[in-house]
Amino acid sequence: MPSSSQKQRPLAGALRLDWNNDAPPPPPAPIAEAQEASQLDPSDDEVDEAIQELGLGSWPRPDATEKQMKEAGQAKREVAAHKKRALELKRQRKERKMEKKRLMEQNERAQEEQLKVEKEEEEEEEQKFAAMMQRRRNELQEKQFLFRRFLMEELGNLQVRDAWDKRIFE
Repeated sequence: MPSSSQKQRPLAGALRLDWNNDAPPPPPAPIAEAQEASQLDPSDDEVDEAIQELGLGSWPRPDATEKQMKEAGQAKREVAAHKKRALELKRQRKERKMEKKRLMEQNERAQEEQLKVEKEEEEEEEQKFAAMMQRRRNELQEKQFLFRRFLMEELGNLQVRDAWDKRIFE
């Protein structure tokens, strides 16, 4: 392999390329003149075969005029625009439906959360009420006990009948 200081020589018989590539590109090849397509005779069997192969509504038809082809192209563009609008409307309906569904789910979650909070508050109130009733029972039992003890101390050996537990104290 030659060193980088040596220049490579082109091979014998090979096309010599310009090493600096500063030259402008060559001009483009001349464009061939468009050849006019041969029009088929409408009575020709080839026209019938082409229509049968392409289908009745297919364009371009071999016997179509330029005006008919332009009208067909315009109709295709209109159909494409209509389809595009229909797809856009369908997408928008789907988005609205999804947004509505999302809002309904969000409202459901909010209602469930509200019911949960209300239930917790109700349970807390029940617990507070139960605790208050237990305190009152305890206070009442303590008062009954103190009253009995007072009666026992004051009355001594008298029999005191307890209306709640039907026991006799001495």
